[in-house]
Amino acid sequence: MKPTPHLICWPVALCTFLASSLSLRATDITWINPAGGDWNTAANWNPSQVPGPADKAILALGVTVTVDGDTTVGSVDFSNGTLSGSGVLTVSGTLNWTGGSMNGSGTTVIPGGGSLVLSGPNTKGFAQRTINNAGTTSLSGGDLWSGQGATFNNTGTFDVAGDTSFLSNLGGPATINNAGSFQKSGGTGSTAIGPAFNNNGTLNVQTGTITMAGSSFSNSTTAVLQGSGTVDV
Repeated sequence: MKPTPHLICWPVALCTFLASSLSLRATDITWINPAGGDWNTAANWNPSQVPGPADKAILALGVTVTVDGDTTVGSVDFSNGTLSGSGVLTVSGTLNWTGGSMNGSGTTVIPGGGSLVLSGPNTKGFAQRTINNAGTTSLSGGDLWSGQGATFNNTGTFDVAGDTSFLSNLGGPATINNAGSFQKSGGTGSTAIGPAFNNNGTLNVQTGTITMAGSSFSNSTTAVLQGSGTVDV
């Protein structure tokens, strides 16, 4: 009888496939360390694992979570506490920001296809850190306070979906560099922009008024101003 080694390989192949499928399954992973600490320490999370590219990280405690290494996560629910550190945090899906602050010398990256959603009534803090948005950012509830060298680089879409403001009131400078589309699509009142605004893309005021609240406004020769609303400089 001829040997049939391929029959023996099937269980091994099946186990390998199942292991790979399980490792790619998205998991909700919640921060539980009441003292704060390092994002990349598994024991700080429940279940005890560092959130990966397919997972959702949930930050709801009023503590400081530090990202000092370059990290990619599927999505983040951020409702309380402080996200800090010197590393780069890339959120490939949706970062829901309903409360808390981002600071530190690091960078939060929203790539193309990703989204940063700032909603809910709470004020959000943005100090020193850099946010690079190549996806879609929506500001619809609770003002965003910035300062201390904070920089928002927009190459995607930044949509102000209500009469909500992006202020510079935490001390020190703050800057918005727009090379994509910055628009106000909601609310008939005023949205105040506090950081220095460097427009190299499109500023589209579809409704209401965008007021440059004491900030400098630079509009390059290739930039576009459009919409039926008003820009008050």
